[in-house]
Amino acid sequence: MCAQVSDGQSRTVRLSEGKLPAPVGSHLEEGSKRVAPESNAKVITIIIAAWNGGKLLEQCLQSCLIQDYPHKEIVVIDGGSSDGTVEVLKKYSDLLTYWVSEPDRGIYNAWNKALQVATGDWICFLGVDDRWSRADSLSALANVARFPENNFVTARVQMIDGHGQLGRVFGGTWHYEQMKQWMIVAHTGMLHHRSLFEQYGKFDESYRIAGDFDFLLRAGRKIRAAFLADEVVLMGSEGVSSTRVRTVFSEGRRVLSAHPEVGPIKAWIFFFKAWSRYFLRPLTRLR
Repeated sequence: MCAQVSDGQSRTVRLSEGKLPAPVGSHLEEGSKRVAPESNAKVITIIIAAWNGGKLLEQCLQSCLIQDYPHKEIVVIDGGSSDGTVEVLKKYSDLLTYWVSEPDRGIYNAWNKALQVATGDWICFLGVDDRWSRADSLSALANVARFPENNFVTARVQMIDGHGQLGRVFGGTWHYEQMKQWMIVAHTGMLHHRSLFEQYGKFDESYRIAGDFDFLLRAGRKIRAAFLADEVVLMGSEGVSSTRVRTVFSEGRRVLSAHPEVGPIKAWIFFFKAWSRYFLRPLTRLR
């Protein structure tokens, strides 16, 4: 394990190799209870924002329920789905800490609602088409989070499509100077210490996709991060950030333009660099 490095960067650790056990069945024992945390154990809140993703939600919930880290709570905010999502939530209601289904104003409104009820020391976010890649993913993240100097833990994630085909792996170490050019960390499943939200507020709901980027830049130099050099989340390719690429780039430029250390001119430069890398990547694979 590497020692903590200079402010604005990450320490790096690596998880030992392991495999994800077979998923739990569709029927769970009625009235199952969560394990009460030990006095010094850190509770992790898993927040899931949902909207018309019932089949995917069940898979996501099962991956949360088989996590071997016992001190967790699961909060689901559904935006008033009409596709059977509520039936899934009712099915698992005894195993959820909190859930609600009502109209909302998008993913960041849902996340902000969840933050109001979350009681965990650490908080992470999943989409309905995401799932933990292994049963000890949360334990691995918690193991890194135990160091008191850390208030943010990142790792790698791997893309997975609707047919179960695995795609690229991405997610790097936190580096503030690089973050001022573009989003370099994988936000899905990453741990935020609750003190970050207490100090820097909640997510800006005017964003549709880049609210997490905006929040992390607001925290900026105060983030003390560690990086777990393994894939802990399988990230679905059907989420808004994967299917609305133009919005990702336009909102990313807006975030950078508003940042006092970047501004509009640099934001346009970084925008074109990121845009070029994204669209030239498929061409380089053909060489």
